[in-house]
Amino acid sequence: MSDRIATNPFCTRYFQPGSIPFFFHPPMTLDSLVQSILQSVCPRVAIVGPHGSGKSTLLAHIAQHPALSASNGSICQVRFQTGETRSYRWRTIRQVPNTHLLVVDGWEQMDSVLQWFTRARARARGIRILATAHALPLRFTEIWRTRIDSAVEQHVLTHILRDFDNVGTSHVTQSQSWQQSRQRRGENLRESLFDMYDWYRDQVDVETTSG
Repeated sequence: MSDRIATNPFCTRYFQPGSIPFFFHPPMTLDSLVQSILQSVCPRVAIVGPHGSGKSTLLAHIAQHPALSASNGSICQVRFQTGETRSYRWRTIRQVPNTHLLVVDGWEQMDSVLQWFTRARARARGIRILATAHALPLRFTEIWRTRIDSAVEQHVLTHILRDFDNVGTSHVTQSQSWQQSRQRRGENLRESLFDMYDWYRDQVDVETTSG
């Protein structure tokens, strides 16, 4: 990766899952959500929300929470994305070891037969499942629903711009590029961050270097 790409705050590395603290509207906190998961009587719980709304980010923080590993013991994490083969997904699930908690990022990427197989295998082995999905999966309990609003946008922008003195959150949010992108992308904040890569390179970065 070149220095030029690395110094653009809208480069993927700055907002990949787990790199930004998840924003909770009070009174909810990460600690209280993890406790909800631990206390749930349902062995399968899900984080539900649209594309780019923070599901993977939240899941990354939950999976690393010390209370979860202390209570459940071993944790196995798998992540499925668009474009992967069916055989790869089946192989991945079959290789899941005996564990206390299976964390699946991208439950809907599995076909219905693999979903059934995963539930049945987990039930037989006493494995709890924590998954992300765009809609509540069959036989799961919703533990959290992600949503994007102005407070979340402000939090994310403040975090990724914290080391960049040449641009502030208001500079971004007042730009026509951001406003058009947010109108077009809706709940998908991640895609709007991608959209702003070219804006920063062509507007802010050029002004900074020429000045």
